[in-house]
Amino acid sequence: MHIAYQEPPLDFGPFSLGDDRYVEQLLAESGWTDIQIEQVERPMTMAAWETSIDQQSAVDWLHMGPANALLEGQPEDAHAEAANDWVQAIKQRATDEGLQFDVLLHVITAKVRESHVKRVVAART
Repeated sequence: MHIAYQEPPLDFGPFSLGDDRYVEQLLAESGWTDIQIEQVERPMTMAAWETSIDQQSAVDWLHMGPANALLEGQPEDAHAEAANDWVQAIKQRATDEGLQFDVLLHVITAKVRESHVKRVVAART
């Protein structure tokens, strides 16, 4: 299935935090400095696959988050094809322990700006 990718707006839910520049901007505007972002790939076991393998669960999942944004305005047969693709992907990742995915995590470390700490301390006394 092919749907032309459209870049979502930067503030598009939790997936917007995958953009390092956007995260750095948010943290800097909130008083954080020395912002470091490390990308870490790890395998992850998710929920029991039986709960997600049927067509209706796939349709429901595709109406959330980035998948919904990509499918918005597409004909119903595109939704059905995407749901079929999702079911096949789930079946390929199913193990006795659950669904196995490789995920990309962003580990973020930062320091509070010194002037921000003084303001907070002053407000508490």
